[in-house]
Amino acid sequence: MPKVQADGLPLPQRYGAVLTIVIGISMAVLDGAIANVALPT
Repeated sequence: MPKVQADGLPLPQRYGAVLTIVIGISMAVLDGAIANVALPT
């Protein structure tokens, strides 16, 4: 019988990693929006 191995991070750390990625993407989008408003046309 093959041994079962855990896949990836434990659940609490997985949520933390996903939250970090979501916050980073949100900050990048917000930064782009602020730059588009601040730059003259």
